[in-house]
Amino acid sequence: MLDVFLTAASFGLTAFAIPGHFQAYLLNITLRFGWRHGIWVIAAPLFTDPPIIVLMTFVLGNLPFLAIQAIRVFGGCFLLWIAWNTFKQWRAEAATNAADAPLAPSMTTRQVLTTAMTMNALSPGPYLFWGIINGPLLLKALGQSVWHGAAMLVGFYSFFLGGMLLLLVVFHRLGGMPPRVMRRVLLFAIGLLVFFGGRFILEGLFGTA
Repeated sequence: MLDVFLTAASFGLTAFAIPGHFQAYLLNITLRFGWRHGIWVIAAPLFTDPPIIVLMTFVLGNLPFLAIQAIRVFGGCFLLWIAWNTFKQWRAEAATNAADAPLAPSMTTRQVLTTAMTMNALSPGPYLFWGIINGPLLLKALGQSVWHGAAMLVGFYSFFLGGMLLLLVVFHRLGGMPPRVMRRVLLFAIGLLVFFGGRFILEGLFGTA
């Protein structure tokens, strides 16, 4: 059982360590609203992953190629929508807070969670990850026992979400910077969302596997 746990934990560390749109959105939300909002971004996979796990592990195994491409395009468009709305608020606050006033919250925790869940559901990553890597590992673990399957899930999510919590702490500390510097970091996070959104769309339109 320990070997299943450690293997899943290594996958969790990999998922956390690879820079992506999820980390960029966590940075965005934590800088703008603080850690209490950021924690709901981290919680989003706990709501969106279970149906993805069932679909990719026990039902389909792999989504049709065109379905993955469509998810990429819609997910990319959603990331660009998030980036655009964040940029509009950033620009308005930059114009009205010339005296370095901090960014003011304008999203509830429910809105943050809903947006993060939608973003996660429209991302190809969870589908590919559970269809190719985690799904086969979970099936193998369940073939040994239910407890092995539970160890696999605990190993993966404890290290993946634990890593994201560490990032949350780091991003929260960045929020203590002078507001002028913090706005520059937030602009960088917006740029990351644009980058990943554009990449998803290009991959979806031009058939990148």
